[in-house]
Amino acid sequence: MMRRRGIFTAPGLVLLIYVLLLCSRFVDSSAFSDSNSYLTVVVLQLMIFLLPAVIYCKLRGDALHGRLRMRIVGLEQWLLVPAAALVLICGAFLIGFAMGGIEQLDTRFSLYDNFVAVTDGGAGNFLYSLLAFAVLPAICEEFVFRAVLCAELEENGLPAAVLISALFFAMLHFDLAQFPIYFFAGILLALVLYATRSVLGAILVHLLYNLFGLFGRPYVTELYNRTGSASLFIFIVVVLFLLAVIFFFGEAARSYSGYARRGLTAAYHRPRSAREKHNARFAEALLTPLGLIAALFYLIVVIAV
Repeated sequence: MMRRRGIFTAPGLVLLIYVLLLCSRFVDSSAFSDSNSYLTVVVLQLMIFLLPAVIYCKLRGDALHGRLRMRIVGLEQWLLVPAAALVLICGAFLIGFAMGGIEQLDTRFSLYDNFVAVTDGGAGNFLYSLLAFAVLPAICEEFVFRAVLCAELEENGLPAAVLISALFFAMLHFDLAQFPIYFFAGILLALVLYATRSVLGAILVHLLYNLFGLFGRPYVTELYNRTGSASLFIFIVVVLFLLAVIFFFGEAARSYSGYARRGLTAAYHRPRSAREKHNARFAEALLTPLGLIAALFYLIVVIAV
């Protein structure tokens, strides 16, 4: 099976992660103390994401290893990272506000229903929260959904890699109400991956967003209360969002200009044949058997569980 093209095999990795993540919801958190609870979340993430992904990469061999973009972000691209993080924070908030109002700021921050980050304890809880709910999720999820999935899907074109990896990323969270936010995040993180040509860039943006989710939301709620006007608050967020978007795409354009000056090759693996129609390549990547099974699994879970 692993000798087949990546667009057919990669959804199998996604499906396995979905199943493992669902099983993790049956872990009884009441049996753990606070410190053991954090350790459990760390172990779950390693088992659910990194272990299957590493095994998958091992089975795929050289066909995948050279395309994972495991490089350091260049110094000239470091401004792109906070700009993308601000786009993600403001954009996710605006989408959430449009769907549910200011209450979206108080949503729980965890993939694991039974384990919720505690951010009001001492230094120990702070460090545990940082590792379990910010650092590791950024590393694990970006390695799977940007490094591996984008590398496998891009043989059918860049739109397939960006949009389908974002679709799988959004379904990962098993939350239909938050689906637009996660889909938006997946697209932006994929754009960061290609602009920086490094999965580390996407990891850093994801990490900054996680830090905001853990520690920044109360301050945004306080700012909302101090403005005394929903319209004024939204205006401020929209202005920040637009400025961040302009700066992000400006930095991305500067990065691509630098690649062109250095004569670097394309940022992604070219489709197999230039004669193939774009829509046909995209549909082929989207409608794989394992991908459809993963989508069906997602629908069953969000409806029935």
